[in-house]
Amino acid sequence: MALDPGAAALLRALQAQSAQQAAQISQLMARLADNERKLTEGSVASGGKAYNIRDLPGKEVPYWALITIAIPASSTSQATGTHTVSMDGPLCVTDLYCYWRPTGSATEQNRWRPVSSVEPEAEIAAGTWISDNIDFTWKIEDGANDRARMSAELPSALLSNGRIGTGALPVMDVFGAGGSVRVTVTPIRALAANEQGTLYFVLGGFKKLLSQAYSA
Repeated sequence: MALDPGAAALLRALQAQSAQQAAQISQLMARLADNERKLTEGSVASGGKAYNIRDLPGKEVPYWALITIAIPASSTSQATGTHTVSMDGPLCVTDLYCYWRPTGSATEQNRWRPVSSVEPEAEIAAGTWISDNIDFTWKIEDGANDRARMSAELPSALLSNGRIGTGALPVMDVFGAGGSVRVTVTPIRALAANEQGTLYFVLGGFKKLLSQAYSA
């Protein structure tokens, strides 16, 4: 049965409008992806003016990304952990934390311990020793392009502040949506059977949800 001419014309108009809207959405998503790529790669925005990711429209939400790496006994081989960034927006990292949790110790099992044998001054003066620590070298890379954040693996003492390992990054680091953050560690001494455990790297900062308008 043929459609009424008026209804057919209305249907064609609605189909054309729908196709136009789909094309506009596709163009918008492509522009957002291109802007994010430029920011991640350190490129310059249109007009020759550099801009910050905070200038892009989108909601910012606090976020802590966790990367765990198991360190077995009797090993000095490299070990790697990865966090995959979700597709809803880039991960913006402002702080880095690292903790060590022994899993084989009879006295310190499942307690948070230092990530270096470097002692805080107060405990050195007291003549005490923080047991069940670990010493290693480490590096962080952008898994999307294998771009390392340091020229070589760094000592774990850089992450350690006595019993609390913490540090603000020199500048905010941005990992693109759909990409990944990769942490590699290399123990500098083999652990005994009762010293094995798990490293916890925590990347603090926020997620930029480019698909959502900002709201409190």
